[in-house]
Amino acid sequence: MKVSAVVVNYYTRHLLYGLLKSMSSDNVLQEIIIVDNSCQFPDQLEEFQDSRLHLITNQTNIGFAAAVNQAVHACRSRWLLLVNPDMQLLPGCITNLLDAAHITRAPLLGPRFYWDEDKIFRLPPATGQSWWLARGRDCGARHGLDAQLFSFYWNIRHDRFWQMQTPFYEPFLSGACLLLDLEQILSQEQTVFDERFFLYFEDTDLCARMLKKGLRPLCVPSAEAVHFWNQSPGQDKAKRMQEAGLAYWDKYYHTRPAEEAIPPEQAVYCQDLGQISAGHVFEAPARSGQPALLFEFGVDPLFVPFAQADMSRPEFTFPRAVWERLAPGDYYARIRSPLSGVQVCWKWKKG
Repeated sequence: MKVSAVVVNYYTRHLLYGLLKSMSSDNVLQEIIIVDNSCQFPDQLEEFQDSRLHLITNQTNIGFAAAVNQAVHACRSRWLLLVNPDMQLLPGCITNLLDAAHITRAPLLGPRFYWDEDKIFRLPPATGQSWWLARGRDCGARHGLDAQLFSFYWNIRHDRFWQMQTPFYEPFLSGACLLLDLEQILSQEQTVFDERFFLYFEDTDLCARMLKKGLRPLCVPSAEAVHFWNQSPGQDKAKRMQEAGLAYWDKYYHTRPAEEAIPPEQAVYCQDLGQISAGHVFEAPARSGQPALLFEFGVDPLFVPFAQADMSRPEFTFPRAVWERLAPGDYYARIRSPLSGVQVCWKWKKG
């Protein structure tokens, strides 16, 4: 069986070269459909030198969900690989996803993601969204004990995600790279994505719809990809994410969590480093004396979710290439021992 790949471009032409190069030698791909929402491709794709490429050009940005649905009508295969421009697929990724789909009959399958080509940083499972998760985050922001327990839950889920060796059930998968069985999905739904989600939460919604029908998404550990997180342009991402999140609450719960101003660090203490620069050394406390320490960082003081790297020494420094890819903003980092928990925590800013 062959696979149709779909890529939605919105001012990400500079990222497409790396993605298409990583897919160029994969013979399981029947076609690669690029849906352009930014008019970056006037009428040709010859520069990419791949005869499997097809272009759909929209005169305006119709949104991510609508663009994927548009491409579905042009697909010639039962199997659709949805992949973001800021991805690179590692060897065997598509084949391993397809093999698992044949064996398990899962409607949705996804790989595990690294954040860099050297596979230093492991990215987390998709958080998804639910009333239970929102309440846990709310309680964790208010009370120190709840913060520890909420973080403890996520540590277990993250560790399980990276310890599994065979395909396993994950309630939510990331739309950054997702293999869809169109035969199963379109027999249950009119469209792949709900177009009320212009950008963000369309993958969360699809997984939720499958779960409500008793169909289980699967993560395939042998399928690996690099996701250059947060590299796509856009000045209104925060607004789009908030709008999509509210649409999700309205769809599944017909109500919204109370919006109360809770200081994000009220229940979690992190040493404030202020603005740091490339080459900053994050040091484990001398008292830790623990083998197999982990360096973890994210944008949430509760560390739900986080990216994770192994520490071979009692200090950690971001590789230069990874640091340069990191967007300016506020971050949190910690050093954690799988045996005895968090050793030290920092808040810091990249200017």
